[in-house]
Amino acid sequence: MVSALGCQQRMVEKSSMPGEQREGKDLPYKKSKDATFSRSERLLSKTEFSEVFGRPTGRFSVGPIRLLYRNNFLGFSRIGIIVPKKLVRLSAERNRYKRLVREQFRHVKGSLPDSDIVLLLNRKANEQELMQGCNRVWDFLTFESGD
Repeated sequence: MVSALGCQQRMVEKSSMPGEQREGKDLPYKKSKDATFSRSERLLSKTEFSEVFGRPTGRFSVGPIRLLYRNNFLGFSRIGIIVPKKLVRLSAERNRYKRLVREQFRHVKGSLPDSDIVLLLNRKANEQELMQGCNRVWDFLTFESGD
């Protein structure tokens, strides 16, 4: 009989081989070394979302994602993520999509312009499509801020 601890140890050894380093792609934006995600970096209230929906500075759609953004004068970016229940029925799956988007935002927030960002899932998509769409959104925002 194999012990559970021995099984877990082999899984860890497989997932992180000694000397193995993962290198990221050359991205047009820099990954933030301080990759935190605080409450102040979220759009939380209905009025914050309504301001972005009411008078957006710009819009962009790519694949399953629609982006609306509005410049702010806070000195940092904030994000709001909408995954409709109509498209993704299971709450665990909705939360996973939001978690994936937040994770990407944490890494690129340093190179984004100071704006309130709303990402809306407008059609059903798998995780890979979602991640590719997010990458294109970050590229778009980075390019827009560079002008």
